[in-house]
Amino acid sequence: MNQPREEPGLRWNRRRNRAVTLVKQQLHATEVLQFYVKLLDLQEPIYRRSLIAYWLDEVQAQGDHLPLICLDALPFTSLRSAFVRFLRGLSVIVPKRLEPLTKNLIEAPQEFLVYLLTNVAQREDLDTAASEMGCDSPQLEFFARAYLQPLIEAIGSRCNKGSATWQQAKCPHCGWPPHLATLSDELEIKGRRLLICSLCSCEWPFPRTTCANCLETNPDDLTHHVSESLPYIRIEICQQCQHYLKTIDLREHGLAVPIVDDLASFELDLWCKEQKLTRTQRNLLAL
Repeated sequence: MNQPREEPGLRWNRRRNRAVTLVKQQLHATEVLQFYVKLLDLQEPIYRRSLIAYWLDEVQAQGDHLPLICLDALPFTSLRSAFVRFLRGLSVIVPKRLEPLTKNLIEAPQEFLVYLLTNVAQREDLDTAASEMGCDSPQLEFFARAYLQPLIEAIGSRCNKGSATWQQAKCPHCGWPPHLATLSDELEIKGRRLLICSLCSCEWPFPRTTCANCLETNPDDLTHHVSESLPYIRIEICQQCQHYLKTIDLREHGLAVPIVDDLASFELDLWCKEQKLTRTQRNLLAL
């Protein structure tokens, strides 16, 4: 599973341009998308610096080991200072409800910030830390994940090896679960499904007739929902585990940028919540 390399600035400009376009089309998502554009401006420099970081070789797995990135080998202590700079940048763009938490994190002890980055990267429980900070876990996770995402994405962009037979419901680059999928037609495969990693944005093929959460394959338990207002976005539902995966059908809308269109379609997540469905993995903004 080898992915073509993309010029560093291109991926960020594609996301910005799509967000600006969707602001005009999805007025209800204006606040979310405008915040996301500002966040991209903070994330892109992290991505570029990480492409030439001194520790790159230390976090890449040896041989044919998968996942390709050893998240536990990241120099979390050394990353703390850059994380604080990122938090200071966030402090002037976050919604007002997050301003107190941002300030508290900027002033937090070094050990706490290292702990936060480590636990989020390794998907450990944050309930105790969130309680100490007077917030909920998704809010606390957002800050570390928003910093780590471009960093891990940069490492992943340098991965030239992989497994064409990888069939697991976790990212072959970093081991995180998917939060999105796409459907597209290829020369030999019609309606090919790719899962998108919720951390590094890596894409990998996965069977359409398998739940990406519990691996259920019974077609009677795998249903989908499509809204009339967003016909190119499918909600793939597993009746067995009651989880859902949002899927962007690129055959219906080839201009979609999945990560951005996901944020703009949060009303579908609200519908899923009303149906008591759980998302396989929240997106960056905890939607």
